[in-house]
Amino acid sequence: MITSISKPKLPKSLSYPLTAALIAASSLISGCSTHEQKAKPADIHGTWELDSKNLRSDTYTVDDFRGFAVNIHPDGNFSAAGIPSGQFLNKGPGKADFKGTWKLRYDGYNYIDFTIKNLPGYTSGHYSRPIEWKDSRRVIRLSGNDFVYIVRTRNSGEQTP
Repeated sequence: MITSISKPKLPKSLSYPLTAALIAASSLISGCSTHEQKAKPADIHGTWELDSKNLRSDTYTVDDFRGFAVNIHPDGNFSAAGIPSGQFLNKGPGKADFKGTWKLRYDGYNYIDFTIKNLPGYTSGHYSRPIEWKDSRRVIRLSGNDFVYIVRTRNSGEQTP
């Protein structure tokens, strides 16, 4: 009879990315992250911009993302707008591409499906992330190899920080 099962220890280099991936996957499966709320179309439609105070990167600076925005249309499709030329795009092997759609899951929570191509710090491919709430604002948290940034909406009448 087995009385206990010990967890295998992961090398420190694997523990954080693996943990982050498992947390993201579990929040997509379980229905919500700790800051996620049920969707309303008005929560999603609009312009999303970099939340510069939450940028954490050794590779990028706030200036790399100046002018960057994601426009989410009423039909749910979105694309990056105002991707700056110069330093940001020069860090990648080709033109960066970031597009996709937001969706309302069967349980009523928001998430986004998107593809990334040629964006340094990310493996090109398809991703899904929940839409969270932070400081009473809607956010999408994106984690790459060495940076995390948050894009958030700016509704009419709301000031950019």
